[in-house]
Amino acid sequence: MALPLRGGLTGAGGGVVALRIPLVSGQPFAPLDRAVIVADSANGISGELPMDDWLFVPPSLSLAFERYPRGEWVLLEARTTLSSDGIGLTSSRLADGDGYLGVGSQPLYVERRVPAPQAPA
Repeated sequence: MALPLRGGLTGAGGGVVALRIPLVSGQPFAPLDRAVIVADSANGISGELPMDDWLFVPPSLSLAFERYPRGEWVLLEARTTLSSDGIGLTSSRLADGDGYLGVGSQPLYVERRVPAPQAPA
């Protein structure tokens, strides 16, 4: 759904992505739709721990726009910070072809994944 420009789902650290595939095939996006969908990807592109071993649950998403998005693409730049007590925060910056347009924030609940039970041999 998003085109990684820097970082992404496979490595730790911040990431930058742009939306490239429609959420619903054949349905056009309004620029605001595009910005909200991209912003919801922030914690997924900026993980600080391996996704195979850790869960990062964002219970909410807050967005603040300085102006409405315009055009056919939205850029997302995201960074996640984690504490040692199971919480974290993903902060994001949104832009389009006309420049900066807003910010996003996702609080995170972080927990080690429980391995799946092994079938008897």
